[in-house]
Parts: sequence; structure tokens; C-alpha cells
Amino acid sequence: MREESPDRAQAGLALIDHSLRLSRVSLPPILDEWTEIAVSVLLVAVVITVVIVLMLVLWCLLAAVRSATDQVMADRWLDLATRVVYTVTGGRMRGLRKVPAQVRNEDKAHVPGGLEPQTASFWDLLMPAEQADLAASAVETTFRSGSVLCREGQRADHVIVIRSGRIKVCAESPSGQQLVAIRQAGDIVGERAALQVAERSATVTALETVSAHVVPTEDFAAFLERHPRILTIIENQIYDRLTENSSWCATVDSYCTVGAARPAGSWNGQNCTIVLIDIANFGARTRNDRDRRRIRAALYQISQSLFANPDRQHYYHREDRGDGILLVIPPHVPTSSIVDRILDHLVTLLRRYNSTATLPTRIQMRVALHVGPVVSDAHGVDGRAIIHAARLLDAPALRRHLAETGADLGFITSPFVYDTIIQPNPGPVDPVVYQQLKCQVKKQAFNAWMYLAQASGEIQPVAVNAGQIG
Repeated sequence: MREESPDRAQAGLALIDHSLRLSRVSLPPILDEWTEIAVSVLLVAVVITVVIVLMLVLWCLLAAVRSATDQVMADRWLDLATRVVYTVTGGRMRGLRKVPAQVRNEDKAHVPGGLEPQTASFWDLLMPAEQADLAASAVETTFRSGSVLCREGQRADHVIVIRSGRIKVCAESPSGQQLVAIRQAGDIVGERAALQVAERSATVTALETVSAHVVPTEDFAAFLERHPRILTIIENQIYDRLTENSSWCATVDSYCTVGAARPAGSWNGQNCTIVLIDIANFGARTRNDRDRRRIRAALYQISQSLFANPDRQHYYHREDRGDGILLVIPPHVPTSSIVDRILDHLVTLLRRYNSTATLPTRIQMRVALHVGPVVSDAHGVDGRAIIHAARLLDAPALRRHLAETGADLGFITSPFVYDTIIQPNPGPVDPVVYQQLKCQVKKQAFNAWMYLAQASGEIQPVAVNAGQIG
């Protein structure tokens, strides 16, 4: 075996040493370059993320400022901004505002696809302390699918707050049960019971297994006294329900019959009782949109309880007039009973509402009543009798005396109704208290009889000359 020469061995060692020196010189710059690229990419990503988060939070805050007149919407934008900050910071900034319920993993209602509510539910609008107080006053109850939670015509002795599941609300009509609404988790049902309405206006049935807080009426009234702001939430939701679009209810039409929009009665010249209700100074500048929503909610609560159908044998036709309501009542319902309801129950309900209302939401109501032929078609009702009732309602003398006296109610009717119904059948108000008017509206002169129900509850007739032109 031949040995390598010392020179060749030394040359090999020198070559290896040179290679190692090259590797020590070139390898670190390559690693530093890749590290620098990675750090740069990471920093850019962080900056972009921070900018996006800040822009999103700023956008939510600006939206909340723009929605300052709508407290519910402003709170929703602030909650969204809070949720973003809370998520990004991992909960380290929860002192900024209350932690959103969705992030805290509190109870969250399941809403089936396609039936999401357009506004926040009653339960979601409550503060945590209010939710706890309500739950403490309630009995946690589970209803099986098909169970009736409350029935139309029954005494309204409890309020229901749904925690999970869905229910349907149906009312009786000449063609059978008519679907009014679908309610789901977080919604309140039977809230009119809290407003001292004695009778249920609809039947509520569980569409699936429903878990709910059931609160007796007395306990719910006490709850509202402890938390007065919640009454505003209820009033706003009642108004929203009055104007909600229920066409989507057709998705559950297998549960009950959905009636098409049409006049409640079918009339071809029959003599019906016509009632026109109007809120005085509804568009006054001293009122804002929120005040008007509360007034409309109160108007419908009062009218629904006043003109409920006690015998379930007839169905009133009702049309919304913005600042009032038109009611057409079938011929077989005695007009005298409608007059008695107006002068007794309506006055009572109106005074009860005004006793707790703020000045901008106090209601002065004008009511005109007339009897005459009514015809109906697919679009509504018509007839000269309805036109004459509108003329009565617009009588300048009625407007003027209502403003001068501050009365809760100004009731006006035609001589035909006074002579044939009111005078022969004295009801809650003595016919001699009525005042005779001569009026002129749109160049049409006519006679009328007027009664003012004073806010004090005492009968204070207004001296009006029989020959006065309003």
C-alpha cells in the first residue's frame, strides 16, 4: 500500500480548511436575508390588520353617532365596535364597555334560517341586571310542540318571554284562524297584559318545543316599576309589530290559514256604524318621531282593547290613517253599544294612559261616529257615510274647543245618531250634556252634536251657540 506524500496531504488539508472558511462566510448572509424578508412580511401584515381594525371601529363609531336619534341602533353599532376590539385584544380591553353577550358565551337564541328578526329582540335589549331580575320573577316553563300558551278571549294574567323555540300567533276571523305573526327566541308575548288589557286578543301556540319565562301580570308590572326604561322598549316594539311585514309567514302556512289582505266585511250598501279616530296635533313640532311612535302604539292598544270582538261572531274592518284609525262595524252590532264603549271605556283608557304620559306623548283624541251605507271591494271600503264621518271629524268647532279646554276626548256625531240612538237610550253620558253645533267643512254646511270629556273626569259642558258656524 502506497503512502501519500506529506505535500499532497498538506494540500488536501488546506483545501478543506478553505472550503470551511467559504461556508462560514457565505451561509450567514443567506440566513439573514430570509429572516429579514419574513420579519418584513410579518410587520406589513400586522400594520394592515391594525389599520383594518381601526377603520372598522371608527366606521362603527361614526355610524353610532349618525344613529344618535335611534338609541337602539346606536347601541347596536357600539356593541359591534366593542365586539371587534374585544376579539382582537383577547378580552384585555373589556373595561371599554360592557362585554357583548355573544362573546361572553351567554344564552343565545337560535334563529332558524330565513326568519331572522329585523330588530333586536326584547330580551337582547335588556341589561344583564334587568335580565336577572326578570328571570327571578318568572317561572321557567317548557311547552311541547302544539301546546297552547294562551287562548284568544282568555283573561290576560301573565307575560311570556321566549328563551328558545318558536310560536305562532293566530286570531279568529270569519274564514277561520288567521296567522298574525311568528315569534321566536328573545321575543315577548302577551305584553298587552302589562298594560292592563283584560282579555287576550289572539291564540299563541308552540310550533316546536319552547322554553320560556312566564311572569304573572302583577309581577311584570312591579318589574316595570323597578326598571321604567323597559316600558319604552315595549312601546317601541308594539309599534314595530303594528307595521311589520308578515308576508314571510307563508313559510309556516301548514300550521294555519293565512288570510289575504282584504276588507274584513263584505258590504253592498248595508247600514254600518262608522267610527273615525284621530290624534289632535299629531304632527306638532313639540313631538319627535319617537313620541309619535309611542302615541301610535298607545292608540292601537286602546282601540284593540276597546273594539275587541266579545262574541267572536263578527269582524270589524280597520284601516290605518297615520294619525288615526277608521273602523267600520257590521250592521248587526248595535250602534248604542259602540257609543257606550267610546264614552265609558275609551275615556277610562285614555285618562289612564294620559295620567302617566309625558307632555309630548299625551293624547287628545277626536272621535266621530256616524251610521250609513257602506260598500266594500278588494281595495277597501267606501260610501258617502264615511265621507260625512270625515267631515264631522274635521269640524273646526270641535278642534277649537278641544284645544281651549284641554279635554282628553272630543266626541262628535250626526243628528241622526243623536236623535235615534243617543237621546232615546241614555248611556254613560246624559244626552243633555251634548252641545249642538252648526259646522262648515269644504263648503259643506251640516249640523252635529259634540261632547267633551274633560281631563279631570268631571262633566264640564262647553257653552256653544246653537247657530255657531265652526
